[in-house]
Amino acid sequence: MEMTLFSQASLHTLAGTSFAVLVIIQAIKGLPLIRQIPSQPLALLVGMILMLMLTPPVPATLAGWTTVLLNGLLSGFVAIGGWHVLVAKKTEKK
Repeated sequence: MEMTLFSQASLHTLAGTSFAVLVIIQAIKGLPLIRQIPSQPLALLVGMILMLMLTPPVPATLAGWTTVLLNGLLSGFVAIGGWHVLVAKKTEKK
């Protein structure tokens, strides 16, 4: 299977989905209504929505829904953690 940037196959990986969540949050964070929502809950919500959109067909069982939503939460948490690693200021005293 060939993996290309932003293909459905690459977005099904944790890294691809987390990167997409990070990019989407940065793109929509300047919108007036969304600016008032804290970034962390927004990232979790975007992760769950993105994972639902990337999972064809829609799960038919409770276990399927739970798996998709937990994977979305995981991608949101990874995106939050990645953002903190990239831009967080060090608060440790030297």
